[in-house]
Amino acid sequence: MSNEIRTILVDQASRLFTDLATKDVIDQAEQGTWPQALWNAVEENGLTLAAVGEEQNGAGAAFGDAMALVRQAGRFAVPAPFAETVIAAWLLSRCGVTPPSGPISFATNTANSSLAFSKQTSGWSASGTLAAVPWGRHVKTILAVHTDAQDNAQLILLDPSESTIKEGMNIAGEARDDLTFNQVAVHDDAVFALPDHSLTSLEYLGALSRVVMMAGALDQVLDLSVQHALDRVQFGRPIAKFQAIQQSLAVLAGEAAAAGAASDAAVEALETSSGEFQIAAAKVRAGEAASEGANIAHQVHGAMGFTYEHPLHQLTRRLWAWRDEFGTDGDWAVTLGALALQDGGDGLWPLITAS
Repeated sequence: MSNEIRTILVDQASRLFTDLATKDVIDQAEQGTWPQALWNAVEENGLTLAAVGEEQNGAGAAFGDAMALVRQAGRFAVPAPFAETVIAAWLLSRCGVTPPSGPISFATNTANSSLAFSKQTSGWSASGTLAAVPWGRHVKTILAVHTDAQDNAQLILLDPSESTIKEGMNIAGEARDDLTFNQVAVHDDAVFALPDHSLTSLEYLGALSRVVMMAGALDQVLDLSVQHALDRVQFGRPIAKFQAIQQSLAVLAGEAAAAGAASDAAVEALETSSGEFQIAAAKVRAGEAASEGANIAHQVHGAMGFTYEHPLHQLTRRLWAWRDEFGTDGDWAVTLGALALQDGGDGLWPLITAS
């Protein structure tokens, strides 16, 4: 899809999020209120189906176009599983399946999760717990991946209403719920074979979603910080005129640019290959940018940035939360090292230069 079409999609999303993902809506969502008007508008405009084929009622856009919309969702701190639904719909579309309506989420089998599937005479059975499922209490469908003994991957759709839900949240006030399934029957028509195993890792896809959202949030953090520095007057002039503030903003701009470049490289790599190395590198780099960028933004804003009335905290708390979701910086640094070593010394340089 052309850059012009991507620009149109991003502008559409930006206008929608500006109108409906307001600070009040985000505040209410953090208190447990589902933003129904926002989600209705997202679905009515087909944004969650951007990367779904036209034969499955989608827009037929490229995966990168859809990720550009996810970046806008991060920029506006959209309090809903927009990224998860976009990725889940894209995966289902690749299986030739029309995605179900309503919000969709997924989570990986972390140390606190134990979800397992067993084949029955007719259909499947699901038992165990998925921990910290994004927006678990609010979504209509949970997407899981099952890999059998022959390393064949399958997508499995689960109904969260058939689980016991233990509500939780991250430090940004976003729902992160534990869902426990007890021998829940899964019909064969909810199980789909994936055509390409290299694109089935929900851990990698989840990490990529957080990288893209962090890049978007840092874009907005930078804009807020620059504007505050221009508006805030000390000693008779805007603080943006002080060299120390200028240096801090320059570092913040560099961190935002680095996160954006890492995000773009990872998305592009996934469109052409598995993208594992690039996603791992991007998760590490974006996590570093989130830490440094949030610190600088609060320094520039001073005490005002910590007040509940100012929108900065809605972004920085999400940066801190998303940094640790679908694997921490340390987890992905270990993965990145393993990927760099797997082809030996002769393969390292081509891997780096190809990225």
